Parts: sequence; C-alpha cells; structure tokens
Amino acid sequence: MVHKDVLSQADIVVMMTLTSSQDRDPVSGWIEGQADRAESRLILGELPRVGRGEGWVWAPSDGALARVAFPAIRTHDSSRKPRRGELLAAPRTLARLDLSTIMPALAAVEVLEGSEAPVRAARGPAVGSRKRLTEQGRMLTSAQARVADLEAELARLQARLGPTVALA
Repeated sequence: MVHKDVLSQADIVVMMTLTSSQDRDPVSGWIEGQADRAESRLILGELPRVGRGEGWVWAPSDGALARVAFPAIRTHDSSRKPRRGELLAAPRTLARLDLSTIMPALAAVEVLEGSEAPVRAARGPAVGSRKRLTEQGRMLTSAQARVADLEAELARLQARLGPTVALA
C-alpha cells in the first residue's frame, strides 16, 4: 500500500508480481498519466505472471520501460520457503574489526574546510580531522559493543527455540 501523496511524487516505479486486482489498481492509476493504453494493458496484463526475481522498471522521464531480471539475493532471503524438514542455517558471526589497520588509513585523509571531498594530506591530518577520527572511533567501538549484545541475544533466542528451528 502506497499513499497517493507519495505515489504522485514517484519518478521511477519498480513493479514485481501483482496477482490481485486491488494491488494493480494503484499501479494502473499511476500508469494512466504516463503511457498510452496499449502499454498500460501490456504491463498490467503481465504483472500477475512476472517470475521470481523479475519485474518491470519504468522511468517515464528518462524514457525507460523494461522488464528486467534482478540478480539473485546473496544475503538472507526471507521470502524463500524452507523445504519440509529443512533446518535453516544459523547466521554467521561478523568478523571483528582490526582498528589498528583502519585508523592509519583514515588518519592519512583530510577533509578541506567547506568541502565534501576528501583530500590526501601531505603532512598528516589536521587537528579537526583528528577530532573527527576520534569521534568515529568511539562510534565504531559503540557499534561493535551493540553487535556483541545482539549476538548474545540471538544465542539466547536460539537456545530457547531449540534444535528444531534455527534462525537464518
């Protein structure tokens, strides 16, 4: 469900499988002002039959209208149905960051005043850059602590679920 105020501001629409007429009606209304009737009928007629991983991408202002195949999901696919009796793989643990290798590389980059573009410093970072790096280091340490807390919570939840169900 997309609110009409948002839909009216969309420049590009990606349409995946829509089998229900009430799901296709908002798309039909959006298409109405963008295309001729033949294009509209073609797209709306194909939406119920669009395969998994496929969809229509439409950017009228760029003159782009195409049925495309999207790359397969490489991360957790929450839409995939497990086969009967299948135990889902447990999530992998994130690797720990080695800040000793990252911090020198960050220290070698200086951001010019009023500029968004990083520029390699000739003599090391300016004082303001060091302050930013210190704050970013604190934020990274905090994020790592949060990840550790979430991993512990995940382990507790998996223990409560038992061996028959594993989170992916």
